[in-house]
Order: sequence, then structure tokens, then C-alpha cells
Amino acid sequence: FPSHDRKVGASQLSSCISQGFRARDTEKKFTINKKRKSIKGKTGQEEYTINPVLEPILKSTYGIIVYQEQVMRLLNVVGKIPLKDCETIRKAISKKKISSFIKYKEKFIENGIKVLQVTREEVAEIWQNLEYFSAYGFNLSHATAYTYISSRQLYLKTYYPLEFFTALLMLEPIVTGK
Repeated sequence: FPSHDRKVGASQLSSCISQGFRARDTEKKFTINKKRKSIKGKTGQEEYTINPVLEPILKSTYGIIVYQEQVMRLLNVVGKIPLKDCETIRKAISKKKISSFIKYKEKFIENGIKVLQVTREEVAEIWQNLEYFSAYGFNLSHATAYTYISSRQLYLKTYYPLEFFTALLMLEPIVTGK
């Protein structure tokens, strides 16, 4: 994991998963800004508020969309989109097909204004985050498995570097077929 996780005190598995998995994001600028916001919120350095309707969905990740499951719940709760359609959208997200769920945008925004009792711009920003997420989002089980493997590798690399790199070099011909 990135070095800042020690400073944050990643004490719970869910915290490790969300912090570690966001580190994989390809758009570094977005990740760094969001991560700083999340870390400052977690450590109490920065006040942040979450709309009471969104709190059950986003509280564990400090207001940041991290998992496909959160997207499905946001679409269902805020956009009043049926769960059957939310699953279709989730599948489109997993295949990186943004165009497949763009048709739900207006419905999401219109219902979101009523449900969240906020302006059109604020709901549009949530939708924009959903679109961004669709370019690089995974489900919680994938993030959990990734975090588990990464943490084990990090431990071995830190405390048993000779054995770790020896094993890595021995596996390379098996993996690449050379």
C-alpha cells in the first residue's frame, strides 16, 4: 500500500480495501485529490458532510464511490432506477461500456433532485462521478481479493526480500512460458 496508509492507521479491513484499491486508479490526479479528502476526513483533519440519503451508501468510504455495489445502490436509491436495471448497468460498467447506461442520466438527475433535495448541478456532479467510476470500477469482492494478495506480497517483500525476489524470479518462466 502507499506509505500514507500507516499515517492514516488502516485499522479495519474495509479501510484497507478502499484505501488500497483506490491506489490502483489510473488517473493519478483524481485519485490523489479524492484520497487526500478521504484521509483528512478519516483522521478528523477535515470536516466533510454526506447527504443523509447517501450516508448509508457512502459513509464507509468517506463519501467517495469505490465499488460497483455502491453505484447500484446510488442508482436505485437516488435515481429510483429498478434493481433489475441497476444490475444491467453494473454489467455495463464492468465491461467499460459507458454508452450502455447513459440513457438513465435524465431519470437519475430528475429523481435525484427530489430525493436528495439539492440542485440539478449537485445531482449532475454525482452522475459525473458515476461516469468516471465506470471507466475504472470493480466490485467489492475483487477489491478484497486484490487487497489480500497485495498485503501478503507487501509483507513478504518487506520482511523476507531475498526469498520474495527469488520466488518471483523462479515463477517468471512459468508465467511467461520462457
